[in-house]
Amino acid sequence: MIGEILYTILPVVGGGILHMLVVRANWLSILAVPLDGGCMLHGKRLLGDHKTWRGVVVILAATTASAGVHAWAEAQQPGWAAWNLVDYAAIVWWQAGLWWGMAYALSELPNSFLKRRAGIAPGRGAGGGARSTLLAFMDQADSAIGCSLVAWLALGVDFHAALWMMLLGTAVHLLINMLLGFCGLRQRMI
Repeated sequence: MIGEILYTILPVVGGGILHMLVVRANWLSILAVPLDGGCMLHGKRLLGDHKTWRGVVVILAATTASAGVHAWAEAQQPGWAAWNLVDYAAIVWWQAGLWWGMAYALSELPNSFLKRRAGIAPGRGAGGGARSTLLAFMDQADSAIGCSLVAWLALGVDFHAALWMMLLGTAVHLLINMLLGFCGLRQRMI
C-alpha cells in the first residue's frame, strides 16, 4: 500500500515542487500579491506576505499539470494505473488535479493564520519549545491533511488509505523541504 500511496500523490508532489521553483525564480511576480491584501486583525496580519495569489494560481495549475502528466504516463503504461488509488476513468485527471490543488492551497491558510496570531513572521520558525514543534509539524502536515481529506471525500480513496496518505504525505513533504533546503532552494529546511 505504501507504494500505491506514494504513486498516487505524485501530482501533489509535482505541483509543490513546481510551485517552489516558480517562487524561487520569481516568475509571475505580478501575482505575488498577498491574499489578505494587508488586512489586519488585532494589529496582526491575517496571513502575511507569503500567502499570495501567485501561490494559489501556480499550485492549481502545477498540480493539475502534474495530474495530466500522471494520466498521460498511465495511458502509455496501462499497468501503472493499478498503482493509482485515484481512478482517472472515474475522476477526470484535470478534476483530480484541481481538487488537489485547491486542497493544497487552502489547507495551508489556517496554519499561517495561527502563526500570525502567535506573532511569528512569515517564513520563520516559532523559536523553540512545544509551540515551535507543533507549528513546525503543522507546516509539514497541513497540505497533506487537506489533500488526504479531498482524496477521501472527492477522489474515491478509501478512508484507511487516506489516513496513510496523510502520514506518508507529511513525511514526503518534510523530506522534500529538507532536500530543497539542502540544495539552497528553500531558506528553512523545516
